[in-house]
Amino acid sequence: MHPRIPYALLLGTLSAAIALCQEFPASLITDLQLTPAQVQSIVSLNHDFDQATLPQQQQFYDLQQRAAAELSKSAPDSAVVGDSYARAEMLRRDYNSQLTQLQGRVSEVLSPAQILLVNSLVDAARLRGIVYAAASANLVKLPPNAPGTLVAIAAFYSGFGRPSNALQAIDAVLVNYLHLSEGQIAAIENANTGYSAYLARQSLKLQQLLYEIRDLTAAPDIDAARLGAEYVAMAQITSDQSAHTDETVAAVRTMINPSQEPQLRALDHAATLLSAFPDAVCNNLLVLPADVPLYFYYFGNYPSFAVNILASPRVGTSTRPNPFASNGCVAATATPS
Repeated sequence: MHPRIPYALLLGTLSAAIALCQEFPASLITDLQLTPAQVQSIVSLNHDFDQATLPQQQQFYDLQQRAAAELSKSAPDSAVVGDSYARAEMLRRDYNSQLTQLQGRVSEVLSPAQILLVNSLVDAARLRGIVYAAASANLVKLPPNAPGTLVAIAAFYSGFGRPSNALQAIDAVLVNYLHLSEGQIAAIENANTGYSAYLARQSLKLQQLLYEIRDLTAAPDIDAARLGAEYVAMAQITSDQSAHTDETVAAVRTMINPSQEPQLRALDHAATLLSAFPDAVCNNLLVLPADVPLYFYYFGNYPSFAVNILASPRVGTSTRPNPFASNGCVAATATPS
């Protein structure tokens, strides 16, 4: 079980992170081949939009509090509640209208070729579930910065006592996408059985090291040399695990036949783009399609919890059902230094 984080602490940490100056993601500049002038224009457009809509956001929250306060009374006045929610809805519609205009202005900054690249991020996001299923089956290795990778790492570090066959089952969506035969499924699951057993052994080693580090850190006189050795041992285990994963992925991929290779390459390509997709959403280069529920897992200046925003699929349009949701997804306010 993961330790519970006090809600107040999480909220305070998130608020502090959002308050920090957000630098435009360098990976997005690379993936979309943005020029410095384009980055500056996008940052300026987003900054102006955020400043212009701040009063709307405050009014929206005030109306929510007004409705909540009325509903908490023993005999709520339905007229007050209805007026609050009606006015909040009008604010939401006005915000969406302004956001649509912003999306249009941002899309005008991009070249036709860059708009195609942005839309390719949407196509990659639509494959997200299959990409993670392929990663679980060791047919694809996720890049370190892919959304969800940190969650997978956390599961690895906290998965002590997991059954050795925990990673064997192949998701049906992956079977259907690659048209895997029964023989291929059996071969992949067999290869992953040994990998899962390896992960279980590594997890137990890490668990022991974490306990020892906890005890060393809590001691009145910390043994720096021993503490350093424990951390070096942990780093070695992590390095060994990464190398073993590479070997396993290479072995499993040999079980794919030539007719399935184009689909597998599409998953490889989508995996490389997954990190850019949430950055593009946050910076209003695109909005989340209605058919792509996306969950962002980040630390630092990005959301550290799941958000699910529905929106229309292409550059220049937007229909967010709750534009004032406190989801921690904020546009960059500074260009890279």
